[in-house]
Amino acid sequence: MNYSNTDSMYNETDPGQNRNIVTTGDWVFSILLLVVPVVQIVAPFVWAFSSSTPLSKKNFGKAILILWFFSIVLLALFWGSIVAMFGNLSSGTLI
Repeated sequence: MNYSNTDSMYNETDPGQNRNIVTTGDWVFSILLLVVPVVQIVAPFVWAFSSSTPLSKKNFGKAILILWFFSIVLLALFWGSIVAMFGNLSSGTLI
């Protein structure tokens, strides 16, 4: 069995990945950007899909987008159940 690490995700010399270190100040600035209303929607997409973004910030952007997706799904399920419950109450049946 070949256990060599040939996957480009773990290859330290992959020229397509920006492995620059993101400083604490950069992280603080990045998180503060997420407070600005329009920027908080655009910034994670830029971080996740830009080729010049450092790998750690790229993964952070992807994580934010994944959390948004699951939040939207859970919110839709919640409100769908609320609407269904009130729809059943108005028709006279509770179950």
